[in-house]
Amino acid sequence: MPYIALTVERHQVETLAERLFAEARLAGETLPWSSGEELDAACARLAADLGVRVTVIAPDGRVLGESTRPSSELENHANRPEIRAALATGTGQKKRWSTTVRSRLLYTAWRQTRGDDVRIVRLALPLTAVAANVAHLRRLLVAGLLAGIIFGLAAALVLSRRMLRRVHRLVAFARRLAAG
Repeated sequence: MPYIALTVERHQVETLAERLFAEARLAGETLPWSSGEELDAACARLAADLGVRVTVIAPDGRVLGESTRPSSELENHANRPEIRAALATGTGQKKRWSTTVRSRLLYTAWRQTRGDDVRIVRLALPLTAVAANVAHLRRLLVAGLLAGIIFGLAAALVLSRRMLRRVHRLVAFARRLAAG
């Protein structure tokens, strides 16, 4: 049962990550190449439309724009694993705890270039929906397992009673034969 739940969780996370990567590319094309309040406001609007958290990060880790808080309040993101991966390979993905929004999130980051300018567009989505789906699946599996056990025990009881009746009839027949 844990294998099935883990497989479903992995599949849902992969599906969400693919969606977030596609949306990050679209977000990058939509968001202005600026920073501060203008980019924060654009990130907030886009986040509301997409239902995700949007962050734009400079190659040195400075937060240029953020959808949940003013970007000037946020710490440097250079050491975030998804940011390092995006700078190195073009994309990055990580499931981890967010200290900013205090929730477990799936992060996807995409390196965007325009001439000599480079920035990272990062989208994040809470994993609460995935956890709820996996918990629901576990409940269904446990219910199915219990129903199967109850059905199996009931069938075993019915079959054993039938067999016991046949054995009693054979014993009675053997006694009648022995008695003559």
